[in-house]
Amino acid sequence: MPRLENLRQNSTDWHDWRRGGLGSSDAPVVMGNSPWMTPRKLWSIKTHRIDEADPDNIATAAGVNSKRRRGRLTKRETAEIMEPHCVSQ
Repeated sequence: MPRLENLRQNSTDWHDWRRGGLGSSDAPVVMGNSPWMTPRKLWSIKTHRIDEADPDNIATAAGVNSKRRRGRLTKRETAEIMEPHCVSQ
């Protein structure tokens, strides 16, 4: 049964959890729609064959800004606040 993890976004525990599975930021990569990373590189990162991407690079900054814009748009369009969630099996 899936369970909701109580993790603060960008905390050490959250980063550890993200290294162990796929998050929403990985979806474009998995679908082959990312200009920043290939599915094979993502697989190599998630299986610990190579180090994770630099968290201070331009692609990461673009993703963070995009998530903020999408959150504001969702709130405006639906009147709902979308909170980040971590779900484990």
